[in-house]
Amino acid sequence: MKCLPLLLMAYVVPHCAGAQGDMDVDLTLAQKRADVEYLDAHILTEWSGGVQSLEGLSARDALVEGMLDSLQTSTLEWALAIHRWIRSMGDAHLRVRFDPSSPGRCAAPPPQSEVLLGVNSKLEAFGPGQGIPGSARAAWLRRTWPWVGAYVGCEATADSMQAWPEPEVGVPFQAGMAVTLEDQYTEWRIRSFGEGSDREFRRALRRSWRQIRRAKLPVLLNLCGNLGGYRSRRHAVLSAWLSAEECPMELERQWGDSAIAWSEIPMMPLVGLGGSSELPVAILLDGMSFSASLLLTDALLASGKAAVFGCAPLGKPGGCSGNPEPHVLPGSGWTVDIPKRMTKLALSVPAEYRLPDHVQCCASPPSKESALHWLQSQ
Repeated sequence: MKCLPLLLMAYVVPHCAGAQGDMDVDLTLAQKRADVEYLDAHILTEWSGGVQSLEGLSARDALVEGMLDSLQTSTLEWALAIHRWIRSMGDAHLRVRFDPSSPGRCAAPPPQSEVLLGVNSKLEAFGPGQGIPGSARAAWLRRTWPWVGAYVGCEATADSMQAWPEPEVGVPFQAGMAVTLEDQYTEWRIRSFGEGSDREFRRALRRSWRQIRRAKLPVLLNLCGNLGGYRSRRHAVLSAWLSAEECPMELERQWGDSAIAWSEIPMMPLVGLGGSSELPVAILLDGMSFSASLLLTDALLASGKAAVFGCAPLGKPGGCSGNPEPHVLPGSGWTVDIPKRMTKLALSVPAEYRLPDHVQCCASPPSKESALHWLQSQ
């Protein structure tokens, strides 16, 4: 078998056939060259802005070497080589889509985070790049374990297993949000800016904000697991604390050419919430907070009305790519997600959120307690 040359200890590959066809089929030189030329045409102009790293250069060398290798390169090995290169840009929106081609879904629990990201782990190769915090890389691999695990089999030693997280209980989510009223604070959980229709989102947002205003308590804004979504919905939440005049200027350009000029984007809230709330807000992030949720975090932090807690997220302060579109590579047939636009806020932000980034970090009780202590001090 050539599915994975070196396997993580305690995992076995039973087969590697999926939607991509037989993963053991060796690609031709022409197929590999076609893939690299397609990727170069779509992403190198964005990369030319100086976003390079030692890992990126090493991964590119390995990709070119594989492209020129007339011996054996299996379909899966080739996809992993492509993913290693494009993920070195440090953008989780830019990735190979392994999930549609997975040979099945793994029903077993995932290994511990240290195993997923260990030195000998080949599971790590399916996740985000080395430049992304360990908390985010581990969270991504746990989230995608059902299909990642299927590539390498689902057999694991007993001491490497951990329990699946318990199902969430309490107030049901509506359009991706839920409000829980506590004695000294209100928790507003927003797990997505993309769930439900616009009408459902408007209704859920108005209902949530009425509850929060009536409680008149500090707000714990829980953005754990929020991978992003629509700008108009992010702006709607921001409009609870900031008026259009107070919001930082937002800039956007086409992704794919770092030399393209930025254009100003006006506030466009799907629902206006007044922009006058003086309620302090503590923002809770975890390894799967990304994209729109971090743009919201940046704007609230810049206003001076908020502080951030939790774990280092999947993205960084200051801006992000967006609107990823699937591209089918002409040689191998693998699908690669490539962003369409870049968005940033016209304000000075730190390079990092200065949150814990170790692989076991999660926005669990200690992080929440820190956030609540800050809220009570305001």
